[in-house]
Amino acid sequence: MPSSPDDVRIRPREDGDVPELARLLLAQQPTTGYPMRNPLPMPAEQFVARGRDLAAWVVEVGGTLAGHVAVDRVDDGELGRAFAAATGKPLHRLGSVSTLFVGPGRAGLGLGGRLLGTAIDWARAQALLPVLDVFPDHADARRLYLRRGWRDVTTVRPDWVPDHADDLVLMVLPDSA
Repeated sequence: MPSSPDDVRIRPREDGDVPELARLLLAQQPTTGYPMRNPLPMPAEQFVARGRDLAAWVVEVGGTLAGHVAVDRVDDGELGRAFAAATGKPLHRLGSVSTLFVGPGRAGLGLGGRLLGTAIDWARAQALLPVLDVFPDHADARRLYLRRGWRDVTTVRPDWVPDHADDLVLMVLPDSA
């Protein structure tokens, strides 16, 4: 646990961070179930750093990488159309908070909440409505979102969702939250 706020630093993600972030992502997956699929259908580095990322950040604790979050462009696909229909906003006015995770042994320290706040603040500064998707089974993440004022707007079942999984929940953070 960080001994003081000075031990925690959030900064923009750099290309050199991606291999270690990929390692952290896979290391935390057995505990959290995120991402849903393991093994992934692509290298973990491509899951962390995506072509649709508009911005991304890491959190360091004592100078060591400890977590990640990004804000992505919302593409005109099944999820994008569902978000647009549910929010009444055009795709270019939505920013999808994604790839939020903290490494093993880092849960409960408030790092995920700090990363989430950074992503929300950035999206709002760009005049983007924050949206995200989450599986109901990811209970800790879902509780964090609900505590922060996120609201469910619809569910979808993309073809990549495994048969054993529940539908994907789409959430929005209202301007009032």
